[in-house]
Parts: sequence; C-alpha cells; structure tokens
Amino acid sequence: MYSPRFLLSLALLVTSAGCGGMQFEREAGVPRYKALPYNQPIAVLPTLADVPQPNQVLGTFATTTKDDDRSSVETQFKKNAARYGCDAVADVQAQVDEKKSMRTVKVPGAHGKTESRQEEVITRIWNWTGRCVRTVAVGLDPDKEPVNPEVVTVPSPGVAERDEGPGGAAASPAVREMCERMDRYSEGWLKTWKDKLRAPKPEAMDVLEAWSELMLQVSGPGGFWKKTVPTLWYGCAEDAGSAQCARLQAGSREFAKWDQVQAQIASLPRAQAGGWLKRNQKRLTEYMDTYVPDEPSLSAMQATGFYKAHLAL
Repeated sequence: MYSPRFLLSLALLVTSAGCGGMQFEREAGVPRYKALPYNQPIAVLPTLADVPQPNQVLGTFATTTKDDDRSSVETQFKKNAARYGCDAVADVQAQVDEKKSMRTVKVPGAHGKTESRQEEVITRIWNWTGRCVRTVAVGLDPDKEPVNPEVVTVPSPGVAERDEGPGGAAASPAVREMCERMDRYSEGWLKTWKDKLRAPKPEAMDVLEAWSELMLQVSGPGGFWKKTVPTLWYGCAEDAGSAQCARLQAGSREFAKWDQVQAQIASLPRAQAGGWLKRNQKRLTEYMDTYVPDEPSLSAMQATGFYKAHLAL
C-alpha cells in the first residue's frame, strides 16, 4: 500500500524525530495542484467511501503520537491538506505499536537502605495515517483552476501570458522590482524564501507565493496585527474595550480585501503569474508599504503606515 521509503520515513518519526512530525506521500501519477486558500474549509470524513464523487486521492499523511489523540491528529492533517490542494481528509486511522524494555528503579530496602530493582516498561506509539483527497467542489483539472474576476484583471484579447522561469527569458522588470523590494525581509519574515527571491532568474509565481506568506504572517488570522500587537502591546485579551483596541479592531477590517488577494494568488495558474504580477504590482507594494514592519518589534510597528493612520495618538 505504501512505498518502502514512506514506511522508513514514518519509522524515523518515532526513532529519530520523536512524536509530532508529519510525512506526506504523493500518489503516483496524480496531478499537482496549487495550494488552496488558507481559509478553505477542509472536511474530515470517516472513509473514502464517504467523500463526494468524483474525487482524487492525492496522497497519504502520516504522523505519530504518544496517546490516542485522534482530534489533534485530524487537526494536523486538516492544516496541511490545503497545502497539497486537498479539501478533504478521509480514513484517519492508527496502528498501535508496543515496545517493552526494562529499567532500574530504586525502592526502600531493609534497614533504611535503598535497593535496585528491574521493572518492565511498555511504551506505546500510535502510528496515524489519513488520506488527502481533492473533490470536484474545488476542481479536478489543474489546468482549469478557478480565477476570481473581482481580483484579477482580465488580460487584453490576443495577449498571451507565460511564466518566465529559470529555463526561459530573463525575469520581467516587475519580478525583478518585487524581488528587490521584498529582499529587505529576506533575513526575517521571508527567510525561507531568500534563495528564490535572490535567484538569478526568479519566477513570478515564487514572488507571489512569497508575498502571500508575508501577508499571512503580518495580517493573517494568527499574524502580527491580529495576534502579536493586540496581545503583546495593547492587552486586548484583558481589555478589548479599550480605546486603542477598538481603534485596532476598526482598522483591521480593511485586511479582508487582502485576504481576497491572497486567496486569488493561491488559485492562480502558474502560466498567468507573470501577467497578474505586472498588473497588480502596485497593490502588492502598497500592502508592504502600509502594513509590514521591518521586524516584529514595537518600534518597527510604530513606523508603519497602518499604525500612523489608525493607532498613533
């Protein structure tokens, strides 16, 4: 059912990395889809037979736990499903492995002395798997992924778009300018994207996906403006009705439009990335100029346009 390499990786979760890691084995021959938007609903269904038809099984998740914690495992699989283009997780099940060993313990002995005694210890590990499934609700053709007309400008008739990757022509001016603009975050927010942003021929899709990750870290559900700022500096968890917290809440309503932009990038066909970036470069730069601090610090936060417009006294 699973490849030897996958089973070895699963074993290493227990023997090397400890519990809590996750592996994913892609099904052979299935198409590759772009990641779904971070707010895409993910269904958890008992078996594959319960998944609406038609569907495609894109792969298998695996992880380990030290107890029978199905809820946290399903949550972990759901969080990763959208990354691989799945909108459903099915057939989550566990196989329990037991390992017996002996350990030495100290026990009270005669005349107030302690004695050593051997006792048997049983360690249990739950090996979980779950199927990553894509349904017709989000589309089953990677070449026909949906485009939101409210966010994306339709190109002029007869104008072809293509992705200018490493094997093609040099990166377009829009790609180069965005890479230069985003490089200021390459040692912080976008550290994991540094190599791609500094590549000799950066790809438009990489630039857009890097911007999406930046947006999620800064104004996403658990991001800087929605979690760090209200919790760490304004105490909104204790006093949500304070003037500053109210102003922060009012100002954060404008983040919804950027959620839509991020969702559109997530469903954008790679072939259209260059043209979309060229048309929307000004908007993406506006986001960085307004909301993104150079680092997640109080002084950097107070230097942003968003702080000056909504929070400065």
